[in-house]
Amino acid sequence: MGGSILDGVLSKKVMKNSDLYIIEPSKKRRLSLQDRGLKTFDNISKINIKKHGIKALLIAVKPQIVKEIANEIKRYVTADLPIISIVAGKKIKFFKNIFGRESSIIRVMPNTPASYGKAITAIYPCNKTKKSNLEITKKIFSAIGKIIILKQENKIYIR
Repeated sequence: MGGSILDGVLSKKVMKNSDLYIIEPSKKRRLSLQDRGLKTFDNISKINIKKHGIKALLIAVKPQIVKEIANEIKRYVTADLPIISIVAGKKIKFFKNIFGRESSIIRVMPNTPASYGKAITAIYPCNKTKKSNLEITKKIFSAIGKIIILKQENKIYIR
């Protein structure tokens, strides 16, 4: 799904390549992304979030490894950096337990037509999310289809 989001963002020119920093453990995938003019890293410790002016962090990993990844990155993020999650089945409370109660967590669930730019993406921001951070999220996910903003997190579910 992360690849589909990236493809949409790049094809719709929602963001410049120079504004994207991608953490990809797989060397083969990193090289492929670099061939597309993207900056890639094998670990978040190699990115200076403040120096580069990173405005949001998108977590797009499998649910079975998200806890390990979140614990690894928590020391590099601050409460003012929104965390956007497309991790299936992991609620905002899960991320708040790792990143802290004051963190801005935005839970997003695109569906599989994202790979064709025809997704319907549900977005649920927590109560700590600023309007500007929600706008960034809407901009990203509008690149892969239509979006809906939910008023209740329990409306996000997987069939």
